[in-house]
Amino acid sequence: MIKKQALLAAGMLLAGCVFIFSCSHKSTQQQPPAAADSGQYSVKSYVRGQIRLLYDQPITLDRIVWEGGDRDSALLPITELDWDKVIPAFVKSDISAPEFIGQYRFSIADDDLTATRVLTYDALRPDLYTRIFQISTDVSNNLIRSIYIETRESGFWKKRSQKLLYVPGRVIQMQETEDPLIGATRQRRLEYRFTSPGQDEPQIVE
Repeated sequence: MIKKQALLAAGMLLAGCVFIFSCSHKSTQQQPPAAADSGQYSVKSYVRGQIRLLYDQPITLDRIVWEGGDRDSALLPITELDWDKVIPAFVKSDISAPEFIGQYRFSIADDDLTATRVLTYDALRPDLYTRIFQISTDVSNNLIRSIYIETRESGFWKKRSQKLLYVPGRVIQMQETEDPLIGATRQRRLEYRFTSPGQDEPQIVE
């Protein structure tokens, strides 16, 4: 099993930020702020909080991979999650930097039936990497229920798109489609389902 220190070091490196973690910093009421300049939510801060919350919890995951018509699954502890795939995918989609001010259309929609509020950022330019950034919250307490992201990048040799979903304490899902200039389209889906309960840390959106 990967040691706690090694897991934290990997998370800090892959996120591209200097994250300082310790058990004494663990909180049941962390509030990852939106970027002060743009008012857009920082997924980097959220990733930091979730790593700090989950890395030492006795959580078991059902890892499922769909690729090329095949399905493979395995049970593993949270410490063996593919951090080198999950962390960069979410962190790269962050739109909280000042250069993204005015680059996204922001909207809010309430679903009275499920008591859910959905905050959506839609890209206004076709060349922006993050196409959709969506946060679903509980209307009654403003806590995050899920984060959904769509990304797209195009090059001469291939086009690549992703759909990312994180439901705290329930599932991490990454769907990837690659469309090369030559050859067949490749699709892959990686999913981690939480099969043992973890401590969900409230995340507040303002």
